[in-house]
Amino acid sequence: MKIPYYKISAYLRYRRRAKHYKGFGVHSPFVFHWLNHVLYEKDFFYAYQTLRTIRKELLLNKTEITLAGFGTSPARTTTIGESAKKSTTKQKYAERLFRITNNTNAQYIVELGTNIGLTTMHVAAANSQANVITIEGEPSLCDIAKRNFKQHNLTNITTIQGDIDLMLPEVLEKLPRLDIVFFDANHTYEATINYFEQCLPKAHSKTVFIFDDIHWSEEMERAWNKIRQHPKIRVDMDLFQMGITLFNPDLQKESYIVKF
Repeated sequence: MKIPYYKISAYLRYRRRAKHYKGFGVHSPFVFHWLNHVLYEKDFFYAYQTLRTIRKELLLNKTEITLAGFGTSPARTTTIGESAKKSTTKQKYAERLFRITNNTNAQYIVELGTNIGLTTMHVAAANSQANVITIEGEPSLCDIAKRNFKQHNLTNITTIQGDIDLMLPEVLEKLPRLDIVFFDANHTYEATINYFEQCLPKAHSKTVFIFDDIHWSEEMERAWNKIRQHPKIRVDMDLFQMGITLFNPDLQKESYIVKF
């Protein structure tokens, strides 16, 4: 797959600016702990081997599927393996989502953009007591994800197939709060900001919002910059592939470009 020029340029800018490796230059004890005991933690968690095996099996799966096309994706025919390769969160980032879920003991988690469910499985496996709700617009991907969840006995996942613009308000209405939201759906400025603003009223001091592909395009960078400047966001961390935002009002407002 050819990497867009814009993303190459964005990565080179990120590498020049990334400084906060393992807490270097970070004065906040809270953020220092986050970097060293969540993002950079090297311990091998109990579920990693199973999840890595599942990933390998899915990447090698040559079953053909037809995608109708949602968000910014056109209709096309592909394989489960190709979909996993192109659209699923990379292993090191998926395992960080596992660590974040495990570290925060999150109970109410929403994922926008299920794909085949590999990232969802990382989040659900991190806390079997969590209520994980994932929304996917593409029917064929949603069916594959459901089969994966059932096959691996992940019973704490609720999968919703439908247009996120329509489904998200219904989901939010039923939840008392949001502990973690993973935004990995329609990669446009308008959609990203819209989803963020809808989720914002359910955020609290321990909420974590995570945005995938923040440097995918100029639109996504613009959306990320607007989000991280919001007054309710106290700390934002740019890991290039994803951006993490924290809401704790006791924290000084800071932005970190983390070498990852």
